[in-house]
Amino acid sequence: MTNENSTYGVKINYPSTWVRVTPYSDEKYTTVFVEEFDEPNSTAYVTVGVDYFNFDVTPSTYLAILIQNYRTQLKDFTLLSSDFTSAQLAGIPDYEILYTQTGDQDEVILTRQLGSVIPGTASAYQITYSAEVSQYPHYEQDVNTMIDSLELHLTGVNVTAPSNLADLDYYLHIYDGGVI
Repeated sequence: MTNENSTYGVKINYPSTWVRVTPYSDEKYTTVFVEEFDEPNSTAYVTVGVDYFNFDVTPSTYLAILIQNYRTQLKDFTLLSSDFTSAQLAGIPDYEILYTQTGDQDEVILTRQLGSVIPGTASAYQITYSAEVSQYPHYEQDVNTMIDSLELHLTGVNVTAPSNLADLDYYLHIYDGGVI
């Protein structure tokens, strides 16, 4: 099945056995979750999000900030790997990280995230796959197909920061102990 979100310029194919749900975004963070797809018989899900910032950032700086934020926001965050050399998101060079965290029911969740800082904007797009560790391998082929199908059509799309971003950046600065 194909899903297209013209507001954020995202087009992605997803398996017919997965369910498209309304993603949750918290206004206190700078990430807007654009799409979410859940595998209904498991803990597996995929999100597509956009991160906004109001400062110049390189991909390596963005990734360092992202990892620091995860260390403070996610229970038992453990970074397993990070890569800048081979990954691409919708044809744009990007980062890829693999990490674990502890979920709400104390289950161990394995997450793979690919993201790109979009040249000429103050934003980064990301696609994230998460599942309980024991279920993670069962859906990798579906998720890789989803990742490969992702298209970003950003011409004419407003990829500027929301008006409250200065407040959000200040919050993150305080929350993360002045990392930004």
